[in-house]
Amino acid sequence: MVLQDWGVQGASTSLKGIKPNKRIMKQLFIISILSILFCLSANAQVKVFETPPVMDIMQRYTAQNKSSMGELGWRVQILSTTDRREMENEKQKFMNLYPHLSVSWDYKAPYYRLRVGAFKKKIETAGMIFQIKKDYPAALPVKDDEIKPVEFL
Repeated sequence: MVLQDWGVQGASTSLKGIKPNKRIMKQLFIISILSILFCLSANAQVKVFETPPVMDIMQRYTAQNKSSMGELGWRVQILSTTDRREMENEKQKFMNLYPHLSVSWDYKAPYYRLRVGAFKKKIETAGMIFQIKKDYPAALPVKDDEIKPVEFL
């Protein structure tokens, strides 16, 4: 029926009497399995050739990033406590209230300090303080010299 649709007349009637050869079927099965295994085991490797100027720029870039621990900037401190559990609970609470804002904490004996945001200038912290003041009335801007460049808002 299907072969007749393609314009091959009488093909379906001539194939009815032919039985498949078991040997040929086994060979086709083995060939298909081996083809699948070969495709799965093939490993593609890509080699990238960089020109010397590009390599030089990348080496300087990575060296600069490794040497600079952080930049001077401002964060908003929302908590300072000696209790680590309190700090962790407050951090979780803040992340639930303000999921779009970054949170960081540090420990300088004996205080755990919870800080949010990262700004280049002190005046930029005013918007965040205004936004979170209802939940954190003690929020205040603080200097931080360990801000990574990618953290700045």
